[in-house]
Amino acid sequence: MNMTYRNYFLKMIAIVTVTLMTNLGAQSPSDENRQMEFSKIMQQLSKDMQAITDAISREDWQRVKKSAHKIAHHAKPPVTEKQKIISFAGERFSIFKRSDQKTHLTAIELEQIASEKNVSLVIDTFAKLQKTCQGCHQEFRKPFKKHFYGKE
Repeated sequence: MNMTYRNYFLKMIAIVTVTLMTNLGAQSPSDENRQMEFSKIMQQLSKDMQAITDAISREDWQRVKKSAHKIAHHAKPPVTEKQKIISFAGERFSIFKRSDQKTHLTAIELEQIASEKNVSLVIDTFAKLQKTCQGCHQEFRKPFKKHFYGKE
């Protein structure tokens, strides 16, 4: 191979390599609008909360326990997503973390209390659980949606 063809060949390899690397790193429009795992987890938690409401009204204590257990031990977002959430929350991450811990502990409490089949105590504990969720939502939901999805 003479020098001219070799230079041309090396330039072409460099162009193809840069093009491939750029395309692999770029997000497609579907990736940009893709729902985060965190949002999917929140949707599942909402379903679990609704299941508890229904179970309380039917005095289905096993279902209250099961749903409370699912809330207390819900899935976690992937590490890369956690890092984005931590970065987003910034100095307020401790507030976010504290809210999450309260939710977990209150859900565990509800799971245990449901075994007692005491309607008033279950309702009071469930109200406490709802307040932990709502407090976090009031603090973070709108800014989270705006930051990650561009909507309010």
